[in-house]
Amino acid sequence: VIMRDRAPTRAGAALVERARGLYSLLSRNAAATDRERRIPEENIDALAGAGLLSLGIPARFGGLQAPIRTHLEVSAALGEACGSTGWVAQNINAAEVVAAMFADRAQREVWGENPPARVVGSQAPTDDVKRVDGGWLIGGRWPWLSGSYHADWAFLGFPLTGSPGQPRTPAFGLVPLS
Repeated sequence: VIMRDRAPTRAGAALVERARGLYSLLSRNAAATDRERRIPEENIDALAGAGLLSLGIPARFGGLQAPIRTHLEVSAALGEACGSTGWVAQNINAAEVVAAMFADRAQREVWGENPPARVVGSQAPTDDVKRVDGGWLIGGRWPWLSGSYHADWAFLGFPLTGSPGQPRTPAFGLVPLS
């Protein structure tokens, strides 16, 4: 209800129009997307070319740093043509917002050398975490990571364990997918 009461910003409206401009391509590829259980590179290239995979990237790295309202409007417009493409675009854009909350050093690692780097995320924790000299060794599987075929980085959830009998502390880390 609140969103309906507000008009989108001029920049947000332009991004929604870019998304709608991809309707023909996305809807044409929707059946293949469902069948192959991944977004065709043609869709990803079109989204990137339209700037629709940089909504969460900080402006200082060349991203759009768009408001969350714009994220929702863009992903809804994409989803009208292909729900899966809208979902993956939103997962990438939202994960970029999370990555932009990490320390400056981490942000520079993600976007400093590669400003259009894409991030995906999973908060589902793994139990394969061990304390090692200098930090933590994280392993395991994150079975649901939408957009990972098209991303460079992932923020992943994992529990840090303390002394025996101590509660686990939830944590997130940025991991290069390479």
